[in-house]
Order: sequence, then C-alpha cells, then structure tokens
Amino acid sequence: MLTDEFPLLDVPELVLCLQECDFSAATEETITKPTSMSIIRLYQQIIDLFANINTESYITQPNEDMTQTLDTSDTIPIAILNLTCHKFFKVIGIPDFNMMDLCRPDFQRTRRLLSAVVNYARFREERIFDCKEPIQEMSLLSEQLEKKFDSFNLLRQQNNEIKAEVGYLAPNRSGTNEEGETSDEEFNVNRLDSMSNELEIELKELTKQQNILRSEYESYQLTKYNSVKELEKYQYQLVDLESKRDKLDAISNTDVTKLDGDIEQLSKQLDESKNKYQQLVDKQTNLNVTLQTLERVISELYDLTNVISSDLKISYDKEISMINAKKTLTEKRTTLKNILATSLSSQLKLANEQLSRQELLRSNLKKEMSERVSENEEKIKNLKDNYSNELMPKLNETNNYITNNIINKEIKSIESEISSKKQKFNNELDELEEEYGYLVNEIKEYMTTILNNMD
Repeated sequence: MLTDEFPLLDVPELVLCLQECDFSAATEETITKPTSMSIIRLYQQIIDLFANINTESYITQPNEDMTQTLDTSDTIPIAILNLTCHKFFKVIGIPDFNMMDLCRPDFQRTRRLLSAVVNYARFREERIFDCKEPIQEMSLLSEQLEKKFDSFNLLRQQNNEIKAEVGYLAPNRSGTNEEGETSDEEFNVNRLDSMSNELEIELKELTKQQNILRSEYESYQLTKYNSVKELEKYQYQLVDLESKRDKLDAISNTDVTKLDGDIEQLSKQLDESKNKYQQLVDKQTNLNVTLQTLERVISELYDLTNVISSDLKISYDKEISMINAKKTLTEKRTTLKNILATSLSSQLKLANEQLSRQELLRSNLKKEMSERVSENEEKIKNLKDNYSNELMPKLNETNNYITNNIINKEIKSIESEISSKKQKFNNELDELEEEYGYLVNEIKEYMTTILNNMD
C-alpha cells in the first residue's frame, strides 16, 4: 500500500486553497461529486499554471461520459492530457495517476490528488524566495537577449536597405533621379563592400552571441529545473533534520544523574519482577498437580456413577417385567372369570391352580424386588452422604480458592503486570541506550570542539 508524504486535506480547505490559486473550476461539488467534464477542466487549469502547458489548444469540451465510443480526435487529446498529468503528479509525489482519474473520477482519489496539488503549491510559495536571485538573473538575461535581437533586426533591416539600394543602381555605377536625368555622382562600390563586410562580421558576431545566449538560457532552465527538484527533495530532509535536532537538544538537556537513578530503579524493579515470576511459576506447578488430582477424583466419581446407573437400570428392567407379568395375570384372571361362567369345574380347578402358581411367583418376585430396591437405595444414600459430606466441600473449597485467589486475582493481575512491566522496561531500555549513544556522540563532538578551540 502506498503511503503519501503529504496530509490528506478536507474539502473546504481544498476549495479555499485551490481558489486562492485562481482555479475557478475548484468547487465543493466538483470535489465531492466529480465528473469527467468538471475534473478535466480543473486539471487543465492546474497543468496550465504549474507546468506552463496550455492544454485548451488541443482539448475540446469533454463528454459527460468518457466511457462512450470516441473517435481519434477525442481520444488522442485525452491521452495527451493523461500523459501530461501523469508526469506532473509523479513529480509532486503521486506516481499512480491513470486514465480512470480523468474518465471515471471518484471522491477519495480526487481528494488525494488535489491534496498533493495544494501541498505542492504551498511548497512553491514557501520556497519562492530561494529562487528570487535566479529569476532576476533570468530576467536580466532575457532583456539582454531582447536587446541583441533588436540590434540584430536593425542591422538586418539596414543590410536589406543597402542591398535594395545596390540593386536599384545601374551597372554603369551611375544613378538616376526622379526626372530620369543621369546623376553626376559616382557610387562608391568599395565603400559599400566594406560596409557590407562590416555588417556581415557584426551579424556573425551577433549570431554567435545569440547562440551563446540561447545555450546559456537552456542551461539556466535545466539548472532551474534541477534546483527545484533538489529543493523538493531537501524539503523532507529538512523536516527530518529538524526533528533530529529537537531530539538531540532534548538529549543534551537530560540529567545524567537522574538517568542513572532511573536505570538503577528499573534494574531493581526487574529483579523484583523476576522473583515474582519465579514464585508464580512455582504456584502454577502446584496448581497443575492439584488440577490433575481433581481430574482423577472426578473420573473415579464418574465411573462410580456409571456403576450405580447400571444397577438401577437392572432393577428398573425387573420392575418393568413384573408390571408386565401382573398385567398378563390380570388379563388371564379376567379370561378365567369369563371361562368360569361358561366352562366346566375342571377348567375352574386348573385355572385356580395356575392362578395360585402365578400369585406365588408374583409374591416371590415382589419380595426379591423389594429387597434389591432397599439395598440399592441404601447404597445410593451412602454414596450421596459420602459425596456431599466429604468430596463436595473439598471440591467447592478447591474451586473457590482456584477461582477467587489464583485465577481471578493473582495470576491475571501478576501476568498483566509482568507483561506490561517487561514491555515498558524494554522500551525504556531501548530509548535510554539510544539516547545514551546520542549523548556520548554529542559529548565527544563537544570535547573535540573545545580541544580544537584551545589549540
């Protein structure tokens, strides 16, 4: 992700700064809801002012929707503007300007680009006084160049007049007046040749000076461009050096005695923290042993509960079988009652015998079931008493102690305190080592300066 070296400005501040630079197309609506037509007009004004390139001569009124099909006469000017804007924004710190910033602008990208323009304008305003002397020199050279061009044009005009006068004369070196009479004055060809030679020499000299001035002017433009680039590069270095200077001033004013005291105090705190950490490690080891014991006890209780549940299940199954048998006997008894009214005495006797056997079996099963239920209830009661009187208080006490005294208070508070103190101590130790290095360098330079002055 790209990080910009200039601040991202708000919309009102952007509008105010851009309108101060005479950018009439910079409005809040243009920035918050940018369209291709409004944003291209704004970029044209920016390029015209800062890059001295008049883009209105080859770019006509843009369409509202730049994604429509365009012919060559529409796309080539937009491509030229895109290339010009890309070079300009690359110079001021935005290397990723592309065609979408012209055709499909959005608020965040437009705000970032215009913030870079405002930052560049402020930088130019701050550094304009540094370029005052080169600008004055350029003005003087321009004036001299204009004077030389004027002299050159004057001499060329005089030379043309002399050539015309020479061409007007007759081959017999005699002139004619307006009335057609032959003049008695003889034209001095040698004087004209000498004047022509002198003018030619002076013209060559002027041409030579013109070439020299042109090369000097081009060299000046190149020097000016390099100087501006260097000024832009040195701006960030100046800010960095100023911050380092302030930091060195703060380091030079640091009390060494207080610094040593702080280091000693921090060393003591580190030793105490190490001791507390070792105690916490021991407590954690003991806690792990206690937890393992509790896990073993809970596992045994779980196994015992499973055994009790299996016994109860057997008793429950037997009781269900008894209920089913009772139900069957009741049905058979009802059947027998029905048979008694319609069957013989032998059937009645047989049914009575079967009923007696079933009643005896039922009584035996009921008695056995009662004995097993009493026995199981006595076992469950003993286990419950043992669990509630012995294991449960110990378990609750251990859980409360772990929860209240170790987990919630000591471990968390001490761990957070240890981590914060470690982090704080490491940060302060790094800062102290860095400041101590800077201080030692400053003292060495100061002593070197004193020794040199003494010599």
